Amino acid sequence: MNNTPSTSRSLVFLSCNNPLHPFTPQTTSLWRSIHQINPLGFVWAGDAVYGDELSFDTFPPKRIPATEDKLKSYYDLLLSSPYYPVPSSHHIGTIDDHDSGRNNAGNEWEGRWMAGDLFNAFIDESNVKAGTKEREVEGKSFPENYSPSPRRGVYSVSLFDLTTGLHYPEDVTLPIPTFPLPESGVTGLVGKDTVAVFMLDCRSFKTEWYKGFDFWGTKGLQGDFLGQEQWDWISHLLPRSPATFNVVVNGLQVIPLHRIPNGNLAEDWSKYPVARD
Repeated sequence: MNNTPSTSRSLVFLSCNNPLHPFTPQTTSLWRSIHQINPLGFVWAGDAVYGDELSFDTFPPKRIPATEDKLKSYYDLLLSSPYYPVPSSHHIGTIDDHDSGRNNAGNEWEGRWMAGDLFNAFIDESNVKAGTKEREVEGKSFPENYSPSPRRGVYSVSLFDLTTGLHYPEDVTLPIPTFPLPESGVTGLVGKDTVAVFMLDCRSFKTEWYKGFDFWGTKGLQGDFLGQEQWDWISHLLPRSPATFNVVVNGLQVIPLHRIPNGNLAEDWSKYPVARD
């Protein structure tokens, strides 16, 4: 890991990016503004690319799930853009449905692990190109240069020290979740202006959306978004955070109280109130 202190003291959060859209004066201005900020952390909050496609071959139109080659081609397109990645920024993120490869995807989507591994490889390559990480396997190109994470799903925590301009990522290979700290491991050495960013994966383990009467019954109330292992992970680490500020990121709305009886029409955490509460 290249943890050279950054002069930046900002974090940037982005989502819902379609690399197929041409650069317009508005989008170019946005990306230039990000480069001018030169953020310490660049956070993908979901849908870094739109891998699934809308097909008009049927009525009503429907979305066609992404293939691995399609997702990879979109990441290649984004990685080759003149504005991404942002030099010297530490790139982190999680997936939502479209970079998971299927609209409104949950644990019923058989391509979720493939999409998660590919996204992690994309983040890895983003940091290599940004100069904040060393390449794992020399002589190979994305995504073959990336070793898949032993952790299933796309969730992790990173500590950004705005005082020192340093970034500490979680080591997901450890058997017990451990909060990322300076090498000494002494919490007191962490600066006063620190931000812990918890990235949640609300797709890989999400209960498939119930419809009709099942939505209103016991099944609908008991649906979940994170899965037990991810709940255990954040329950263990969040109370142990030494950060001044804790930011929890996921791709779905948490606060709205929409009880439309079909999660495929309007997705939010209120659909599964037990999980939200």
